[in-house]
Amino acid sequence: MGFDNAVCVDKVLSNDYDHAVDCEPEGPQLKEIVSDPELKERFFNLPIACTSYLFLNTTVEPFDDPKVREAMNYVVDRANMLKVLGGSYTGDVATSVLPPGMVGHLPTDGYNPYESEGMSGDVQKAKALLKEAGLEDGFHEKLLVVGDAAGAGPKQIESLRADLEAVGFDNLDIKQLNYPDYYTQFYGVPRSNTAIGFAAWCQDYPSPVTFLEPLMYGPNIIQQGNTNYSEIDDPELNKAILESTEVPLDSDEAVSSWEDTNKLATEKAAWVPLRWYLDRDLGSTNLVNGYWHQQYTSLDWVNTGVSS
Repeated sequence: MGFDNAVCVDKVLSNDYDHAVDCEPEGPQLKEIVSDPELKERFFNLPIACTSYLFLNTTVEPFDDPKVREAMNYVVDRANMLKVLGGSYTGDVATSVLPPGMVGHLPTDGYNPYESEGMSGDVQKAKALLKEAGLEDGFHEKLLVVGDAAGAGPKQIESLRADLEAVGFDNLDIKQLNYPDYYTQFYGVPRSNTAIGFAAWCQDYPSPVTFLEPLMYGPNIIQQGNTNYSEIDDPELNKAILESTEVPLDSDEAVSSWEDTNKLATEKAAWVPLRWYLDRDLGSTNLVNGYWHQQYTSLDWVNTGVSS
């Protein structure tokens, strides 16, 4: 903790530390690791139940209009967002809220409500929806956009800026901070009126409750430390989340219930889902028995050791 991401990765590569938890190789470091057979042997690149996304603040104009939020889901070039993060080694383009491996997940080939060619965005569909919302000429009021100042953050912001300018959203007030400041100073504080932000969420344990209840259940919105960053408080969605939560998770009914709730959450369009994760963890050459725990999508801490 306390290191810049690249420094953290270097410290594991050089065996100063034995495992990386909250830093991941990206950019040139990622390319070096996957291109070197010896380094690749120390690289964990397996599914982890996380979704990264753009949240659209449903209390801030024009995102209080569902049509505008739908338009944003069409205009964002999700394929480029994945590319600037590092491509296929970082995961897959996300097309709904719940990630793979979780009850209620909907594979892209069966459910993709905002489909575009190559998932690169569809400006014409976006413009048609904006016209329905009375924004045929775009939106020119100031919009606060907050993102990460490090790593791929600046490239993500530039990708988003280009997408939004294509539909006439041309007055972005962009703030870029280091982690976790954008969460603690903006996303988690409703009075900041952050219109758009880049966020990510991972399961606390293997249940969709750990996604939809903290992230999209309206009664959970609080004034400090908020995790419902889009501030969506939709009665239909609130009811669906509660009803799904009451169904035993190991039942067939739970699968269909959470799938329906996942569809509803996605189609309310408070998010633009961006990526379902492949984890990019590293181990030192001293790591012994460093196996991936599929259930908890992390290193198997109980059985892992070091040779020294």
